[in-house]
Parts: sequence; C-alpha cells; structure tokens
Amino acid sequence: GLNMCKALEDLVRDSIAEGRAQGYAEGMEKGIEKTIFSLRKDGHISAEMAAEKLGLCTKEYLEKENEYFKAIG
Repeated sequence: GLNMCKALEDLVRDSIAEGRAQGYAEGMEKGIEKTIFSLRKDGHISAEMAAEKLGLCTKEYLEKENEYFKAIG
C-alpha cells in the first residue's frame, strides 16, 4: 500500500532529477558561454580572459564567439 506508492514516487523523482542534472550541466555550460560572450561584447573582458575561463585557446574562443554572434544575428 503506502510504502509502494512512496517507493514509486521516489523512483520517479530520482529519474527526473537525473535527467534534469544532465540537462542542467549542459544548460549551465551554455549559460556560462553566453555570459562570457556578453561580457566580451560589452568590452568588460579580453578575448584572452574569456578563452581562459572557457578552457580554450584564444583562437578557438574567437571562432566560437564569431559563430555565436553570427547565429544570433
């Protein structure tokens, strides 16, 4: 009875949490990139600093940044 419902609820909650965690990590990464691109656009940080924060070399970073700004128009 009651325990079975609780076990089922916990199982559902855990699998939802797991899916969210995976999506969350990806979402966080994109969010961080977007924030860094914005800071760069507004001139608050250098390309070198932005690249370092994202763990890229400056050339890689600038390519990503260009793609991003092309994509958003």
